[in-house]
Amino acid sequence: MAVTWPWVAIAAILALFVLRARVVEDHYGAVVACEGCFFLPSIVQDLWVLAIACVLLAMVIVSPWRLLRWLGGLVLSVLLIGYVIDVYLLHAFGIRLFLADIAVYGLSIGLVVEQFAAWAGGVVPAVLLIVLLVGLVSLPAVLPRSASPVMMASLVLVGLVSTGVAAFGPAPDFVNSWIYRNFLQANSATTESVRYSPERIEAIRNKQDAILPRSCESSPVDRRNVIVLILESWSSYQSPAFGGHLDWTPELDALAMENVRYTNLHAGGFSTNEGLVNILGGVRLWAPFEHLFEAAEFGHAWGIDGGMAEVLGSAGFRTAFLTTGPLSFLRKGEWLRDLGFDYVEGNQHPFYEDWERVAFHAAADEALYRRALQWTGDQADSPYLLVLETVSTHQPYINPETGAYDIEGSFRYADRWAAWFHDRLEERGFFDSGVLLVVSDHRSMTPISAEEQERFGRGAASRIPMFMVDKQWQGAPVVDRVHGLGDLVAGMRQRVSGEVCTDATQASPFRTDEAEGSCAFHLRGSQRGIVDVFCGDGNGRVLLDGDDTRFTDVSGLSPRRREQVLTAIALERIRGSERARRYEAAGGDR
Repeated sequence: MAVTWPWVAIAAILALFVLRARVVEDHYGAVVACEGCFFLPSIVQDLWVLAIACVLLAMVIVSPWRLLRWLGGLVLSVLLIGYVIDVYLLHAFGIRLFLADIAVYGLSIGLVVEQFAAWAGGVVPAVLLIVLLVGLVSLPAVLPRSASPVMMASLVLVGLVSTGVAAFGPAPDFVNSWIYRNFLQANSATTESVRYSPERIEAIRNKQDAILPRSCESSPVDRRNVIVLILESWSSYQSPAFGGHLDWTPELDALAMENVRYTNLHAGGFSTNEGLVNILGGVRLWAPFEHLFEAAEFGHAWGIDGGMAEVLGSAGFRTAFLTTGPLSFLRKGEWLRDLGFDYVEGNQHPFYEDWERVAFHAAADEALYRRALQWTGDQADSPYLLVLETVSTHQPYINPETGAYDIEGSFRYADRWAAWFHDRLEERGFFDSGVLLVVSDHRSMTPISAEEQERFGRGAASRIPMFMVDKQWQGAPVVDRVHGLGDLVAGMRQRVSGEVCTDATQASPFRTDEAEGSCAFHLRGSQRGIVDVFCGDGNGRVLLDGDDTRFTDVSGLSPRRREQVLTAIALERIRGSERARRYEAAGGDR
């Protein structure tokens, strides 16, 4: 065993690389109409890591110092564990593992393990799998050494060949190259942490009024009750009413067709937190300047002024946020209160005591709707804003009715109960003095299909459904102009104050005229430095890179429009950085 274990380790590493290449090819080759394009480049890029692994194995074998041998084995183990997690995330969520995410989600390790357990078939199998994985990759640190000349020469040869093939093998540099880059490259190639220089910030401030002129519009004040229903991960591809090819939400589709339907809405990001920052905070692009382990829960989104709760609260509305999920996860409850909500409620409320829990220790959507009806029945004269956040359609897509992994069944379940909730509101006469807004927080965290890519093009990762039940709506039943989730706060301000002022790249989604829409920004989940841009007059792709932030691909946008987009993106990021400094200076208080 002492002689052969390094070869076993190399064989296991190569098997891991082949598995990753197969996942990459199976999930993305057909999507981008380039079958066979990713397998070999993925293997080639992983050979850089094999060369590093050979160095670490040699360290374990020949080092006369036990501490150095242990350190080499530990580094190799951590590298391989990261690789395995990266492959799992790519397969299950369609995203890569970024080290900054570990700093955030590692603080809620219990819920992360729960998600993994659901995929592995239970907590016990998941724990056993993790122990086995750690044990296998840690083996080099504890096994006997074997310093034979043949073994050392073989490791050197494998390392040199791997380096040569990786340096000169096929590695096409094109828009989808993020898919096949190895784990280390994926984490070293991001540029979103590069900050703007003080000189650049001053120049942007001095020119912003000229580049982004603001305009204001008036409308009648509307003090009706508002319910915002955030349907976890509801995606356009699941809904024919919004251009999709899968008919998973027929009852929601029917409601959308009967009311006000938004068919060109884009999420600002790929996760629930980003969706909440967009919808409730009015932040159009949430892309903090954070290096490894600087990342924090809701980083740069603390201390937001003028969010949805504050806008309606200052107009005399009682504001509440209800979910069946945990408020402690990523400090969500604290952040919602910081945002200005009068009342925040999660899965620990006594109402859910007898309900079976599924993902995130959350009761099913049915429970949330029944609790919401109870809450609204207790409200007196003052108007209210009630935000509901569902959980049943969150990864790992456990159908509450069967307890089985079933993504289609989970969304069909959510569809039925959301329609049930609408019908109960209608029976109560809610729509005589209230408005229901149903919206997704982000596209489902699953790989994009070839059919979806063909239908939505650049917007395949960002297009999401939204519709509004508003019996007093005077506009067209279909709103096809571009909007982003970050526009909703501006729309709410227009409703309750009778006036809204926006810059040249933004518009209220509740305007009833045929005015131009917004420019929507979407931060990619697997390329954190890439922002997809959608405007009524064109679209493009922006690379976040400090002072060198720029368009890398553009279609239909004039030079003037591009300058406006880059300025709007810069201002969003600069404001976030300033919020973070103020919040830290105040000791974490508003």
